[in-house]
Amino acid sequence: GYNMGMQNVQLETLRHKLDDNQELVKSHLASLRETTRANYDSLRRLHNEHHRLILDEIKENDEKLTTKFVSYGSTFTANEETMRDLIKQHFESLQKHVDDRLENIKDTIKICSLIRS
Repeated sequence: GYNMGMQNVQLETLRHKLDDNQELVKSHLASLRETTRANYDSLRRLHNEHHRLILDEIKENDEKLTTKFVSYGSTFTANEETMRDLIKQHFESLQKHVDDRLENIKDTIKICSLIRS
């Protein structure tokens, strides 16, 4: 009687923990998707702005184009690398958090299995 009741309480608590972890993992994955999408949108905007600046320079002053192009290209490349690094860092951070949550879920399932045995 009592032990069976405690076991049910423990199982219900573990089920709630599993549900919470599942929602947290879903939330982190959604955040990761949104962040990645936003970062790629930013990269696309940077690329379009870079392209527009180059075209403006061609129209305004052809003899300065080579110098400006190299400068803008270097700036764009540096910005792109920085953005890639930030995306990678954010992705790895979220991936680690998701992995930790998945391990937590696995451990909780193992505990459930042990309690039921």
